[in-house]
Amino acid sequence: SGNVGIGTTSPSLRFHVEDTDSSSVYSTGSILGTQTSVYKQTIHTNQSSGTNEAGIVLRAGASSNIAEWGISAQRTGATSGDLIFRSRTGAASSSEFVRIDSSGRGLINRSNSTGSHNLEVHGGTDNEPIKLSSSDEGAYIAFADDGTTGSTRLGAVDNDLKIDVNSAERMRLDSSGRVLVGTTTEGYADYADKLTLANSGHCGLTIRSGTTSQGSIYFSDATSGAAEYTGIINYNHDVNAMLF
Repeated sequence: SGNVGIGTTSPSLRFHVEDTDSSSVYSTGSILGTQTSVYKQTIHTNQSSGTNEAGIVLRAGASSNIAEWGISAQRTGATSGDLIFRSRTGAASSSEFVRIDSSGRGLINRSNSTGSHNLEVHGGTDNEPIKLSSSDEGAYIAFADDGTTGSTRLGAVDNDLKIDVNSAERMRLDSSGRVLVGTTTEGYADYADKLTLANSGHCGLTIRSGTTSQGSIYFSDATSGAAEYTGIINYNHDVNAMLF
């Protein structure tokens, strides 16, 4: 059949390595090269200085119509290095697309980290380097620290942007550009629905200014000139007076 087997007399693939070691469990913190019960194969470039790599190429196709992916370990320090994924991009070219550096940080379309982030994604001209989608209702990003007990997440539901805090929806920017806080139902249509605040009990809005400053609501029908402040509701804390 032309198959090559190591540890087996019946290789089922072109290159088939088999081991019956029952103690093949990773030992946390130990040097990888000494854990032969787990790591059966080694690709090694025996160079003691400088930046060097050891890797494999995966190819599919024939003649000039070949797709290629390269996976390599790049030595960047005395005992540290990065894992790199590259792909063929043309007849005589290839590019790096993914890198996991020696600190465990993931870099996509970027070969070096710009900070201490665990994941960096670099985008191109479309300015959308990440897209999250779901086959079910809603696609979310969840946020948590060691003290978080409820679900805190930001996501898209249909064409709305939704914010959940402590396992409940708290705010929504709907597909019409309306902001809904504490509710999923907008206010009075056409005249008072761009911002809706709701609560099952008391509900209010606070404008907090300095002790000698002013708090204001301006009514405008233009983007410049005096029409930007045609109507004003103003409270002056300096004299503690409401002005209209």
